[in-house]
Amino acid sequence: MDKQEILDVMAQKAAEIAKAQAAAVVSSITVDELRPLVESQIKLITDPLQTEINSTTSPWVKIRNSVYIKLINGAVDAIINSIQTGLSDMSK
Repeated sequence: MDKQEILDVMAQKAAEIAKAQAAAVVSSITVDELRPLVESQIKLITDPLQTEINSTTSPWVKIRNSVYIKLINGAVDAIINSIQTGLSDMSK
């Protein structure tokens, strides 16, 4: 085995160990810890929509943005479930 092959094996083993440790940490995240993170990201999307609702006189824009906000906020649970599924799959 030459130097490069040894380095390749070491890098592969280090990556496997890092992946296992990351999966263990990530899989321990609870819904209570995850929800505020998701909601804060959702807020980045909904705040501009709400600002537009507050600043426009167009009833169509108000209706459209209100529907968007309700749909986006309603998706929080689905997003959290999707993340948890992905995290549990990753830890396997």
